[in-house]
Amino acid sequence: MRRLLLVGMLIWGCLGVVQAADEVVPERFNKGPRLLFNMADKDAVREIVPGSFYQEFWQGPRVTIQHGRLIKGESGHVKTVPGYHGEEVIILIEGELEFRFPDNGKVFVLKPGDVFHFPNILHGGRCLADECRFIGLYTPNRPDFGDEGSEMSTETNMAITR
Repeated sequence: MRRLLLVGMLIWGCLGVVQAADEVVPERFNKGPRLLFNMADKDAVREIVPGSFYQEFWQGPRVTIQHGRLIKGESGHVKTVPGYHGEEVIILIEGELEFRFPDNGKVFVLKPGDVFHFPNILHGGRCLADECRFIGLYTPNRPDFGDEGSEMSTETNMAITR
């Protein structure tokens, strides 16, 4: 229960729920209340990199929320250049996920239930278990992901490598 409360507080804070009266949310983000995705449904994600990376995402005006699934591979998901976003929060649902930060030499291994934060710095990650599932929160939102529901591949997003 405490984990669910923490996740709810993180999402609430990232969404910037307190909004100034004169601030207008772009219409493309305003689709009303709805279910974004179910974290328990690991098959409800689209294949991005054949056989290794799957995801669904939601774009808000201030945050992107991602439901991701990685399959263990030789290289894993490696981010080769600093991205367009500011901060990342990763909530590991299943598996064991390693993050490496080449600029400072730090390595972190996440276990199910871990909530991990890092700023926009060069990093690489790989799944150490057969499969990893996670929720990613990015703020500000990720323009490199494209509009909600758009197709994504290694050709359309430079942050994803094969």
